[in-house]
Amino acid sequence: MIALSIFWAAVVAVVIAHRFILRSAVAASVPTTHRLPPVKRAAELLWVVIPALSLVVLLHATWRAIHDPSTAIAGVGITPTVVIP
Repeated sequence: MIALSIFWAAVVAVVIAHRFILRSAVAASVPTTHRLPPVKRAAELLWVVIPALSLVVLLHATWRAIHDPSTAIAGVGITPTVVIP
């Protein structure tokens, strides 16, 4: 099934990307000579966690739409198959 292959490819891409984003957010800050305000670690982590959680919700909704098309949003192109006896 092509939809599952695309879904899992997207999951792998999201996990890899967020791993690097989280790594850069957690990495020790390098002292700079510029006159920039210090970065607050909690705020920086919050800007990493919020998009990650929203992507988890989006991937979960996509998973449900793939496996049960009746839960998909109307007009998106996924329609349930009706079997007439």
